[in-house]
Amino acid sequence: MHEQVRESVVYYDFMGLFMVSYSGLTITIVNVLVSIFSLAVALKSFYDFNLALSYESFKYIGLCILVMLSSIIFALLFVLGVAVVIDSLKFSMSWYNNTWIILGLYSVPIVVVSSGVVALYNKYNTKVSLGISIHAQLQAHILRLIWTLLVLIGTCCGIRSTYAILVIVLFQTASFLVIHIFRLQYSVHKWAMVYVVFTLIPNIFLMKSGLEFVSLMVPICGRIGSEKNPEIIVGVAVLVLTIPISSSYAPLLVLLRKPHLLLATLSAVFVIFFIIVFTPLGFPYSGTENSPAPQRYWIYHLQKQIHYDNSGTKNKSGFFLFNLDRNSPNSIKKYVSEMKNMTEIDDCDAIFCGLPLASPRMVSTLYRSTWIPADPPILPTDIDLALNSKTVEDGIIVFNFTILGADSMSIYLSPKNGAKLDAISLVENLPDPIVWEKRSVYLIMYTSGKGKPQLTFTVSIKKPDVWNASVVDVAVAGKFMNDKYFVKTKAYEYFLAQFPKWTTLYPWLGIYKSWTF
Repeated sequence: MHEQVRESVVYYDFMGLFMVSYSGLTITIVNVLVSIFSLAVALKSFYDFNLALSYESFKYIGLCILVMLSSIIFALLFVLGVAVVIDSLKFSMSWYNNTWIILGLYSVPIVVVSSGVVALYNKYNTKVSLGISIHAQLQAHILRLIWTLLVLIGTCCGIRSTYAILVIVLFQTASFLVIHIFRLQYSVHKWAMVYVVFTLIPNIFLMKSGLEFVSLMVPICGRIGSEKNPEIIVGVAVLVLTIPISSSYAPLLVLLRKPHLLLATLSAVFVIFFIIVFTPLGFPYSGTENSPAPQRYWIYHLQKQIHYDNSGTKNKSGFFLFNLDRNSPNSIKKYVSEMKNMTEIDDCDAIFCGLPLASPRMVSTLYRSTWIPADPPILPTDIDLALNSKTVEDGIIVFNFTILGADSMSIYLSPKNGAKLDAISLVENLPDPIVWEKRSVYLIMYTSGKGKPQLTFTVSIKKPDVWNASVVDVAVAGKFMNDKYFVKTKAYEYFLAQFPKWTTLYPWLGIYKSWTF
């Protein structure tokens, strides 16, 4: 059979009006043609405005490029500063319930800072003898050439999302083509009007796409774990979305008599939104039916049974809270009395600290999770691991295991003492291991429907050169996730009942057991 060649495809919905789709070589042809078109229009403008091949001309173009790139860098630094300050003051995610806060908190200052840098350059660059109208047009051309370069780089790297920048370049180029065809470049009001009308189309498209992206990204920030700063994530994302839109109009600031008044007004808007963050309007969560924005918690009433080679078995139990967002668990401390008993995650000499994992992506969040000591849970069933056989041949130790227990289990395998995992009967090729405390860990996720949960599999271990100890740690985390089939203790029910209405809880039972072979 011939292997089917997968072709790159670019497709997007243009403002809900129609679909645009093209693929393969067409992507390269379109991107290159638009880039050539953009460069040709820019060179024609440089020629019309007598921007000759001279040191002064190259210096002017170079300074403009430097200023425009610097404006983005300064905007980025400002956004990062705002994000760090808000997060440090423990007021993160104020936009989670009211996404409109993002507009004033990040979009507006990005416009102010990036445009302000360009405005300052235009004000104090008195050596340029060009008129303000020509100056504005040349800056618009230079800005478009920067985007054109990004289109070409994206094309060479096979980045399909380059189409977003391509739309900007296409419409800006078309605007100046119309301006030069009708010789409007010497009439400030006429060329500026044509330019604004043409740039409105791609910018509205980008705004719509940006709003869709933000509406997707904001809920995700409520599930990414407490170790990540969502303010930085949102701030940088908004910067990437805002700069292509706002930069189109930055060159037009030179046409305003008092651009500082516009920038001062926008700065005041930012200050107002920054203050809102610290008011009740900036509270991230809501439990209303019309506009729910809950804080989510995965909660296990967990029992641990950790076996050690030389020190026997350690038994512990408690409530394990997997903190899904930046404000967890600080936001509920004043509501849930048991939070005063919370401790740092320990037992990390065991695989994954003796905690259940639903995904390898959860590993980085374990240390930021919460453990509250409590009495043992009432488990529907125990879990057990049976060693059916163990054989040694040609330096390979083969274990055959059967696991009985919960209908949802995570199985952790970690070679030790110089041994290496060679094969698992459940897969043809071993996946890359998870690195935990400088050890390789292989994770098996098991889910069962009807019937008795049971999994039998074989593990092959390359024995170390000196084999006088155990070679593999095996741990099983059983999860009971359907509360119709288990009973909560009164302490667990009381603990859950204290959570405020603006939280959504996923209360489960769990058991963790480990063995060494």
